[in-house]
Amino acid sequence: DSFKIGRRLVLNRVFNGVGWGSFSHGEQTFKDFVRYVQLIRGCDPTAFDVSECPAKQVVEARKVGIYEVEFADYTVKTFLNGNLHIILPDELVDKINDVIASVYGAQIGHRK
Repeated sequence: DSFKIGRRLVLNRVFNGVGWGSFSHGEQTFKDFVRYVQLIRGCDPTAFDVSECPAKQVVEARKVGIYEVEFADYTVKTFLNGNLHIILPDELVDKINDVIASVYGAQIGHRK
């Protein structure tokens, strides 16, 4: 088995209407992802103001009918079925997979 991520990460049924679903843990999963990216970029995840939180920005965009939000390191697409897709650039995919490879070693899959 190989462990790696691709360019698209999918969180299923994380929204209930406009906001985060109460029982899906999607908001926390997305916030964890954001913190992980900040650490990879060498930033302190605790140094950001709540208003800068991408999770909040995604919900605010959904409230006004915007379902795609572009951030510096990734793009988030949300759907009416409650799903959220995170689209990553190749460079970030490689960095994340390097971290995975440092833990799992030879089990990481090769890039196609």
